[in-house]
Amino acid sequence: MSVEVEFNYVIDGLFHSVNYYRSEAPMNLSAMPPAVATNITGFSYVDNTVENEKLYYVRFGAVSAGIEKISSEIQVSTSTWVEYAVTYLELKNDVIDRGLLPQIHTPSNVNFLEDAAVFNGVSSAISSAANSNFGFGTGDFCIEFAYKIPSSVTTGRVFVDLAKPTSLFGTLFIYPTAVYFRLGDTWINTNTPVNNNNSWHHLAMSRSGANLRLFIDGTLVKTWPIGSTNFGSNQPLFIGKNWENNVYASGSIRKVRITKGKPVYNSNFQITYQV
Repeated sequence: MSVEVEFNYVIDGLFHSVNYYRSEAPMNLSAMPPAVATNITGFSYVDNTVENEKLYYVRFGAVSAGIEKISSEIQVSTSTWVEYAVTYLELKNDVIDRGLLPQIHTPSNVNFLEDAAVFNGVSSAISSAANSNFGFGTGDFCIEFAYKIPSSVTTGRVFVDLAKPTSLFGTLFIYPTAVYFRLGDTWINTNTPVNNNNSWHHLAMSRSGANLRLFIDGTLVKTWPIGSTNFGSNQPLFIGKNWENNVYASGSIRKVRITKGKPVYNSNFQITYQV
């Protein structure tokens, strides 16, 4: 599927026209690929031929008196997580929802340090009232976030919970030895160790059709069938605790994204943002 990308730029000095270069690999100035577009006038250009879920390398060339001066190279990602994320919490110093369908999120005993929300393991949490954004039903979805767990943490902690008494679906329960995911009354052990080395890591849980997948730092580590499991139509969101209020997260969390209607990840991927 093609998407549209608009570029706006500034050119120092006089110029006659501009050439636009795009590649899926870094460009060599001594052997540039053919320009995608030439004889551009003005200070903007719209490329409507780029493909979705790609990483492109882009340069512009300003032409004057037959001499072309090539710009420095930039990277442009057409990954669509921002487009589809119903909730996006940076958690750098606030709990403002910057997603497509923002909700009100209420912090309790959460501190902000080093551009992240810090959870104390006994009372810290961020809560949101039940709504349809978090009710995935039988459709595709993705829950992802960056986390940092101190090496002193050796017991299990809930990091994201979308469950409630009448619908026990959607709890990510993290032990240093493994990640668990709750499906109804069943806890699935992914047998995947989690790094509690006080360094930042990325975790993503995605559903595509009848399969649920777990990714850590962009690597697919577990796939298991869930059939037509229904995740409900109206769910609350808890970050840093479970709905029963008896298990809390220890460590730091930031960049929580919840995507409804799209799995986002089906195979190994390169994390294109700083976790």
